[in-house]
Amino acid sequence: MVGRGRRRIKCKNCGYEWMPNEVQPLKTWHLISPMPDKQGRITVTVMAVWECPKCGSRVRGVMAKTKIGEESFRGQNRTQKLIKILSESKRVSLEELAKHFNTDIRTIRMAIEYLLKKGMIRGAIKGSFFVSAN
Repeated sequence: MVGRGRRRIKCKNCGYEWMPNEVQPLKTWHLISPMPDKQGRITVTVMAVWECPKCGSRVRGVMAKTKIGEESFRGQNRTQKLIKILSESKRVSLEELAKHFNTDIRTIRMAIEYLLKKGMIRGAIKGSFFVSAN
């Protein structure tokens, strides 16, 4: 979680509170920030819908946030590493990239789509692979 720490989920109907990982969500989805922050990182927010354990009403909230492109130990951030891998490979599996960056395939797919949209890389996602246009 990015920021000061995880926030509790609060039911608007009865006021019951719980941590996001204490109750199994009914549904989850990802949101990507439209603009990177000052350091060039992209924020990916995982949203969820839970059923309140006390009253049964549905509650929507943030399950987790991660930033793609945080500085790592070698001096290149994750976004730069992803761009380098994609530009040097003719064809690369999204699953392999997800394992390499310790994230899920949907996050990698969204990051690649963002880089393609911004013109930072050339190529296309075909099935479960990224195919370079180089």
